Amino acid sequence: MYVFMYDIMYLPMMTKVEMSLYSLFCGMSYLKDINDFFIDLTAESQAMNSQSTQFLLEKGFW
Repeated sequence: MYVFMYDIMYLPMMTKVEMSLYSLFCGMSYLKDINDFFIDLTAESQAMNSQSTQFLLEKGFW
């Protein structure tokens, strides 16, 4: 029932949700510091998504 790679397989799905929400919040914010904050969070989510996807590809789970 529980696959030992479940945690890492969960990351790409959650980072896609994060990226879409952070982009939405970025478009809704008016203050520059808040806008920059969500831009930074979006970039971090993209990097995490890329790293986790590449890891799964290398291990043959994706």
